[in-house]
Amino acid sequence: MSSIISSFGRNVCIDMGTVNSRVLVAGRSVITEPSVVATDPKREGIVALGQEAENLIRRTPDELGELWPLREGFIVDYRVTHTLLTYLMHKASSLYHEHGKDATSRST
Repeated sequence: MSSIISSFGRNVCIDMGTVNSRVLVAGRSVITEPSVVATDPKREGIVALGQEAENLIRRTPDELGELWPLREGFIVDYRVTHTLLTYLMHKASSLYHEHGKDATSRST
């Protein structure tokens, strides 16, 4: 993950919130997504992260589990939080380099 962070330079900020997480570069938001993970109880694995997870949970609430790895500002599941953070950093890095260092985009 350190190579991802170094690709942004020194001005990267990660705001892992209970409801939404954001990655900012030089004070500008690159990505904002829900801090949620969709899980498959039958396979005991992660199905989707962030916005995609929220969309899947809305469409198929009976088939998927909903996991919020942060609660009241505290990490309650370190493994899932690490997975979510890695996902957000990869996605933010792609968007940051795709749109250029001066452009920002918001994931919806």
